Amino acid sequence: MWYNTLMDHDQIQTVLHKVLGDDLKNDVSLRDYTTMRVGGASDFFYEAKVIDNLILALRACFEHDIPYIVLGSGSNVIFSDAGFPGLVVHNMTSNVSFIPEKSQVIVDSGTIYARLITEAASRGFGGIEYWFGLPGTIGGAVHNNAETWGHDMGEVVKQVTMMLPPADGKPERIEQVGIEWMQYRYRGSRLFGFWLCLCAYGLYARFR
Repeated sequence: MWYNTLMDHDQIQTVLHKVLGDDLKNDVSLRDYTTMRVGGASDFFYEAKVIDNLILALRACFEHDIPYIVLGSGSNVIFSDAGFPGLVVHNMTSNVSFIPEKSQVIVDSGTIYARLITEAASRGFGGIEYWFGLPGTIGGAVHNNAETWGHDMGEVVKQVTMMLPPADGKPERIEQVGIEWMQYRYRGSRLFGFWLCLCAYGLYARFR
């Protein structure tokens, strides 16, 4: 998602560096971050490794109308050879918290799905093994309603925490919603094109 901005490159650099510090990178080739291995360079690039930093980066973009896009594992993504004229936020959040007594787990959106399945199996959790081999992240799977072998995210997701951008005069906000709110459909959800999934809660249907 991106907006029109009245700032030039140097002004955006100043704003982002003030918020993100030396972790902000310039002119990063996007082909190295997509499975298709195509695309030009992003003007600015930042790796968010924890949820707080992900929120920090996006809030700066919201406040200053800086063009941005959030990138997960880069599967099903193709960037133009001209690159991206703004900030690419590489979502590398990866916290996984198991709750055995409730047969549930809270997972950051940047977590690779294959890692989640492996860790779940080692703890005796089951219910998402159908998605084994999925190349993307939890955020992408929840957002796009990843389907496989006749199963979709609606069967295993209980709750989603997301960040909504400013709209209708309201500032950005973080909300938790239940599965009904998601309005899952064939390879799609209510999130399409609008909101960022921060973490998913209750990704397990059962404990064994």
